[in-house]
Amino acid sequence: MINLRYHIVSIVAVFLALGIGVALGSTFVDGFVVGTLRRNVDILESERNDLRNELQQQRELLAAQQEERAILEANALPLIGGRRLEDVPVLVIAVEGVDPARVETLRVAILGAAARFDGVVWLTPRLDLTDPQNRADLARVFGLADDGENLVRRALQNRLLRALFPEPPPPESQLLGEVLADITGDLVESTDSLSVPGPDAQVPTRGVLEMLRDGGFIEFDGDLTATGSLDGLAEFGTRFYIVDDADGELDPEDLILPLMRSAVELENTSPMVAFEPEPSSENDNPVFFVGPIRSDELLSTRVATVDHGSTFAGHLAALVALDRGEVGHYGSDPTAERLLPAP
Repeated sequence: MINLRYHIVSIVAVFLALGIGVALGSTFVDGFVVGTLRRNVDILESERNDLRNELQQQRELLAAQQEERAILEANALPLIGGRRLEDVPVLVIAVEGVDPARVETLRVAILGAAARFDGVVWLTPRLDLTDPQNRADLARVFGLADDGENLVRRALQNRLLRALFPEPPPPESQLLGEVLADITGDLVESTDSLSVPGPDAQVPTRGVLEMLRDGGFIEFDGDLTATGSLDGLAEFGTRFYIVDDADGELDPEDLILPLMRSAVELENTSPMVAFEPEPSSENDNPVFFVGPIRSDELLSTRVATVDHGSTFAGHLAALVALDRGEVGHYGSDPTAERLLPAP
């Protein structure tokens, strides 16, 4: 028989065990829950601070953009005007590798200025004369005695120079004298003489670009041009956009920059604008193409440059620079003189 004392002791033991369990459990759970809550609060506070910092940065960026837009509008409005280059021949020379979409927007700007757009001459990687096969093929096209790099390079520079940057037409009296001299020379010239033209030979400029195109050394985009033909390019008075950037497949120092130096030394070259659509993000020099021009003692005084050319300000600066024929260096890079030409 179980007595009352046993029941009382059992009940007290059960409640005592429950109390101890609740006390221990609440202490452990409270510590865990409180720790978790504190960690969550810390995370939320950190995220809130990050959002505040990001919001502040966005506000500062927006303010800077609004200020830049105000400056751009104040300077751009006097520069904007239709038909700036009406009937002026304009030729684009671009290096393959440059984004064709960037060149297309440049074409649209040229046509919008009512210029006589003469097309885009694309310089292909076949003009890399460090490649022996390219040299051999080009020497064969030009009929050179051998395919030594110096010889072929000089021949290419000379022929491109004469084809793209022709001399001004002579006065009528001088032209008549030259015709008479040519006739006299033809009469007295020996038919037995034969020589192999060297790199400096006065070869006809007509046909040079066609030969280079047929050999794959250049490509010609004549879309939206008057004739769509290389024949007759370029005439005296043609103005040029030279387009290249870090994506171009030719080293500027191998062809483009020496060609430009030779052209400006002629003293009669029409305005040229070096146009870099996109700054480079892969090296320490974002102005891959126009940077060397801006630091060159000769080119910096004879060739206008535009960096960040794919922007509205870049296109406007390039258009005004070509129209005025003034040398300036425009863009967003620190090496630029200003964003836009002076009103």
